[in-house]
Amino acid sequence: MAVIVLTLFVAVFRNPDTDSNTNSTSADQTLFSEAVQEEKLITDPLPWPEYGYSAYGVPKDNVYAASSEENIQVPIASLAKVITVLAILEKKPLAIGEQGPLIQLDAVDAALVEEYARKDGIYIPVLEGDNITELSALQAIMLVSANNIADSTVRWAFGSVEEYTRYANNMLKSLGIENTVVADASGFSPQTVSTAKDMTRIGYLYMQHPVLRGLTTQESATILNTWQLRNYNSFVNEEGIIGIKVGNTDEAKRTFLAASIRKNAMDHEEISIAAVLGAETLLIAGRDAVNILKAGDSAHDRLKDR
Repeated sequence: MAVIVLTLFVAVFRNPDTDSNTNSTSADQTLFSEAVQEEKLITDPLPWPEYGYSAYGVPKDNVYAASSEENIQVPIASLAKVITVLAILEKKPLAIGEQGPLIQLDAVDAALVEEYARKDGIYIPVLEGDNITELSALQAIMLVSANNIADSTVRWAFGSVEEYTRYANNMLKSLGIENTVVADASGFSPQTVSTAKDMTRIGYLYMQHPVLRGLTTQESATILNTWQLRNYNSFVNEEGIIGIKVGNTDEAKRTFLAASIRKNAMDHEEISIAAVLGAETLLIAGRDAVNILKAGDSAHDRLKDR
C-alpha cells in the first residue's frame, strides 16, 4: 500500500508543467450546425503568441478570431478530455448535486494504471473491485487529468474506447465541429487532433453544462474516500477568468483552454473562450490565454457597438 500512495503523490500532485442538468451538447446543436447568423470575425489585433496556434471565440454571438487563417489540425493533449466528459454526460446524464451511479472497476482498469505509468502519463492507482461514482470519475478526469480514469469511464459508458471514439466523432460532426478528430479518450494519442477555433466551440459547450462548469471552480476533490485531488486548471482563476483544461504531451507541447464570464449592459451573462496550443510551459499558455481573453472581450464589445 505504501508504494501505491507514493505513486499517487507523484502522478497526481506533480507540477502541471510536467504534464462543471440538461444535455447541453444536444440542446445547443443549432449553435454550430445551422447557419442561423453569419460568422463575424474580429479584425482588431489580439496578442497572439508567436508559437503554435491560438483562437478566441464567443460562439453564442458567432464571433471568432484566430492567430492563423488556416484551420490547422494539431495534437491537443488533454484538451481532448473536454470532449470525453461531454460525450460521457450525453450518454450518462448527471445533474448538479448528484453523485451518479457507481462504476465498478475490473482487471482491465487496474492494468491501465501500469500502462500509463510506463508512458509517464498522469494516472490514479485503482484496484480490481474498486468502485468510483460517475461524479468522482469526472473530477479525476478534469481536475488532475487522470488518463486511466478517462479510459475506464468511457469503457463503462460506451463499452470500449473504440466505441467511444466512434460516438464522440459522430457527436462532433452533428454539432458542425468538423476539424476535430478523436482517436482516444485521454488525448495521450497524437492522432487526437483539433484546431484552436474548434476548441473554442467545444469549450463553450463545456461551460454550458452545469455539472462541468461547476468543476472549473472546484479547487479540490476527494475520490475513492482517500485521494485528495487538486485542480490543475485553476491557476488562472480570478476576475471572471476560469481555467477549463490544461494539456501536456511531447507532440502537443502545452495546451490550455480558458473562459471569461462577465455581464453585458443588459445584465446577461456572456461567455468567451480562448484556446492556446503549442506553448513551452503551462504558465506561458495560461498567461497568453488570459491576455487573449481580455483583449478579445474588449474587441468583441467594440464589434457589437458598431
